[in-house]
Amino acid sequence: MISSDTLSEIHVLNEIALGLILFAIGGEFQLSRIRALGKRIIWIGMAESAGAFVLVFAATSLITGDLALATLLAAMSMATAPGVILLVTREYKSVGPVTDTILTIVALNNVVCLVAFRFAYAIYGLLAGDPVP
Repeated sequence: MISSDTLSEIHVLNEIALGLILFAIGGEFQLSRIRALGKRIIWIGMAESAGAFVLVFAATSLITGDLALATLLAAMSMATAPGVILLVTREYKSVGPVTDTILTIVALNNVVCLVAFRFAYAIYGLLAGDPVP
């Protein structure tokens, strides 16, 4: 239904939109608030990311038996939808420690997801037999 040329053009718009959303989330909290939240933010974010990765990897590898695909899908599953979180917190004018925690975890999750996806994409290329640039 959608040509490959159209998909390549849309890819650029998706990257710009994601960058703007993450930029907006970055403007919602300050470094002093992050420090006040402490190390629990890192533990919560890593636990959420690891949990999503393990569950999706296990389910995909059990269903398909394809470890390369399971690795790639598991890395993508680690992301949290920043746009939804940002819109809900703005619509309800939410402030406080829970909102700060959620926004920080979403930002952390997406950074972890971007790094993990790049590694997973390389692993996918190795396991699938395709060299990855």
